[in-house]
Amino acid sequence: MSKNMFRTTFIIIVLIMAAIPTVISASPSENKVLNDNDNGETISIKKGDSFNLQLKENMMAGYLWKIRLSNGLILINTKIYQTGFSHMFGGYQIQEWTIKAVAGRNQQVIGIYRRPWMKETSVGKIFTLNVNVI
Repeated sequence: MSKNMFRTTFIIIVLIMAAIPTVISASPSENKVLNDNDNGETISIKKGDSFNLQLKENMMAGYLWKIRLSNGLILINTKIYQTGFSHMFGGYQIQEWTIKAVAGRNQQVIGIYRRPWMKETSVGKIFTLNVNVI
């Protein structure tokens, strides 16, 4: 391979590698992701925007999250992510809800963490998120 061909190939590879971070950062931004660290917080989003809420569940012990949304929020999607330890005793999975703001003003997400067969008065945890829709 001649020196000129080697230089040309090297320059092309360098230019391609330099362009990769630009392409990655230019991709559309994803929804804001919230988790159990955001318990009790207030967020502000625009009407029509969505956000994701991820909460850990210990399904081996029977504990699951049930969420309630105020009238100005709607559930778009729900997913469950298995962790590497979700099948083990004490392991957990992550449940994710995609929530969209459809009406303005003050809205709220309330999560109740309990065993589904237990009375609603026997709650393990409560998650609260205040949503200011602008």
